[in-house]
Amino acid sequence: MRVTNIALGKKYSKKVGMLQSLWRDYEERIRTLPQSDHWEFFADRDHLCLGTLDTKSKNGNGLTFKEAFQGMLLVISATNNIFRKMFFPKLSYAEAVAKGSYYLTMMAAKEAYVARS
Repeated sequence: MRVTNIALGKKYSKKVGMLQSLWRDYEERIRTLPQSDHWEFFADRDHLCLGTLDTKSKNGNGLTFKEAFQGMLLVISATNNIFRKMFFPKLSYAEAVAKGSYYLTMMAAKEAYVARS
């Protein structure tokens, strides 16, 4: 299984090779992480509604730390196959890319709006 979906040039082939060699331990490392104060955000990740975040941002409201964190989980799931398999097993690659892209686009638009205000 390829760890990353990001296409990198030949210049990065050694780094990609190293990443590929480490993925076998990835799941074990995740399982043994200490459960920090933010671990609850992983447990609640399936309840994130991008429409709600979009409405909040269009009305000039900021996101909570939890909402921003969970949005970034979607971005990571689009770029990291093993992460998606572990934390979003029902999410297809295409859906992960769509949701991750939507979140990043929404945040960029919000930042552009805030910068103009």
